[in-house]
Amino acid sequence: MNFGLNKRMINMVLIFLLAYFTVHILYLFIKMSAAFYIGIENIVMYFSYVFYDVSSFEYWSRLRVTLLYGLPTFIFFVLTFIFWLLKDKLSYGVNPKLKLYLLWSMLIAAAFVIADFISAPFERQGIAVVAEWFYISKEVVLVVSILFWLVIPLLGWYLSMSFIKLANSRRYLLTKWTRVSFLANNVFLSFFYGALIMTGLLLFNQSYTLEHFFAIDFIRLLVIGLLLIFVMIFNLNKKYIGVKHNKDLDYFNVSFFIFAVVSLASVYIVLAIA
Repeated sequence: MNFGLNKRMINMVLIFLLAYFTVHILYLFIKMSAAFYIGIENIVMYFSYVFYDVSSFEYWSRLRVTLLYGLPTFIFFVLTFIFWLLKDKLSYGVNPKLKLYLLWSMLIAAAFVIADFISAPFERQGIAVVAEWFYISKEVVLVVSILFWLVIPLLGWYLSMSFIKLANSRRYLLTKWTRVSFLANNVFLSFFYGALIMTGLLLFNQSYTLEHFFAIDFIRLLVIGLLLIFVMIFNLNKKYIGVKHNKDLDYFNVSFFIFAVVSLASVYIVLAIA
């Protein structure tokens, strides 16, 4: 890997982490706000999760259960479309970093929603708890889960053109294999490195176990990975696209690097260490 590609990879990993931090922290904040609103006491927000003890909470109702376990997923469903609208107003030729940030944010927010539904038949959390309180049968929950599995290739098809437009040269688009190679070496690899970093940061919290990780965050990262695999698969069907010759992602911007690292470190230190 040459130095130019290293600079591009650093930029793309940092943008992925900024987007994932934004979505992850926002999800935790919504969860914490819902718990506070319905009257649960001793709520603490850490980087990996929101802690609250519901064992002594006696004021459960369908509305409170829906707010605590269903509201974050519903809000993220809406946020997916908001990020989609915002990213469609920008061009890679004008501001590729912000465009990519919004694209990642949209994909990650969608992955949070999909992960909540596809894990519902197997994990008692999120939407699964809401379904239980509304006496929705496990068979129905399983069918809905399967339908959300089908959303993954559909969303991958939609995003396939958005990610390939990261290419700033026609040479990356000459054949279906150069397209897939470009996506694998840029998009998927930046996600892979970012996912490894996020996994380490999440598990650094001693009270956050591997069991919690595989039940929640691993499913979200798995959905993102599958989405990107379908993005590459759908780019095997070679289509004409226009590319912008903006090479902003290929340059190492010290100000952007410092801003990203300081922002991520500050949020992490406050929530995980302080």
